[in-house]
Amino acid sequence: MKQSYSGDYELFLNGTMRIDDPDEIRHFECAIDHSVLPQRKRRQLHTSSFEPQFTLRPQNRAYREGDVVRVDCEVNHSNH
Repeated sequence: MKQSYSGDYELFLNGTMRIDDPDEIRHFECAIDHSVLPQRKRRQLHTSSFEPQFTLRPQNRAYREGDVVRVDCEVNHSNH
């Protein structure tokens, strides 16, 4: 906010905000933070005493923020 706001508003858990007086909306600005990374839980589908060997290497490692990226993965394990 560029200046103070003394009106009533309510923030909800889903990230939305309710402002009681529509004329007061001019006091607010919106911003988006694209740097938030999705979180994934680690999972292991196969229990083995051997570590997997990643055999497929990416050909292009140059990406820009906001690019759509496809990640192909190939994993083998050997008994050696």
